[in-house]
Parts: sequence; C-alpha cells; structure tokens
Amino acid sequence: MKKLLVLTMLLICCSCSLEPQPDQKLRREIFMQCLEKIPKGPETVKYNDWQEVINECGKQAYYISLRLSSPKSNLIQSPEGK
Repeated sequence: MKKLLVLTMLLICCSCSLEPQPDQKLRREIFMQCLEKIPKGPETVKYNDWQEVINECGKQAYYISLRLSSPKSNLIQSPEGK
C-alpha cells in the first residue's frame, strides 16, 4: 500500500513538470516578426482593434515557439536532413 501511495505521489509530482514550455527567445523573434509584417496603424483609434492584433501576434508566437521547441517537432529540419 505504501508503494502505491509513493508511486502515485511521484506520478503527480512528475506530471506537473512535463508540460512543454515555449522557447522564449524564439517566441520573442516570432512576435517581433509578426509586428513588423502588420501595416502601420491609424493615428487615432476608435476601437481597440490594434490591441487585438497585438494579442493575436502574441498568441501565435507562443504556440509556434512551443511547437518549434518541442523535441518531437517535424517542423525543424537539421542540415543533415536536407
């Protein structure tokens, strides 16, 4: 019974650290590239559309950097694979 309890506790502790984390440097690069691609915004803003654009760049940068930094990712090809 003690072994089962210890095993359960270990699984709970280990499962928390298995969540993938984005590569922050890559995330920043992708975010900055996204902002460079959008057209110049209006001088006066009636609605908060630009905040939505910036938020979307941030979301996409997060998810792309998460996928690209994943060890199982097929999106990154090594020079040997070409």
